[in-house]
Amino acid sequence: MSVQTSIVSESIDRVQEAFQSMGDEFGRLQGQLDGRFREIEADTQKRVKKLAKDLRKQPLWKRANALRRDTTKQIEQGIDGVLSSLQIASTSDMKKLDRKLNSIGKRLKAMETRAKANGAALTNL
Repeated sequence: MSVQTSIVSESIDRVQEAFQSMGDEFGRLQGQLDGRFREIEADTQKRVKKLAKDLRKQPLWKRANALRRDTTKQIEQGIDGVLSSLQIASTSDMKKLDRKLNSIGKRLKAMETRAKANGAALTNL
């Protein structure tokens, strides 16, 4: 019976050692893969930046960018024309009006403060 127990015990020990070895190997491989992933990611980012830089130098890219700016400007002008023909204020007009109203509000508040101070001075006489 002790021989069988010894064989079973040795088998269990070998299985445990194999699992431990597999766990260690898995950890080592995972570390290698993580390192390789970071290398590939850094290399890919560098290549994408270089490609974007090279594309921006191309005449076609420059022309497309100029067309985009021109189109945006024309659309904005068209919208401004439509809004003015419909007598609707544009965003810039609204911002100007808002600044003007804020300025008037501040002046009015200052006038009220002076009027209260003058009124208080008159009542003290």
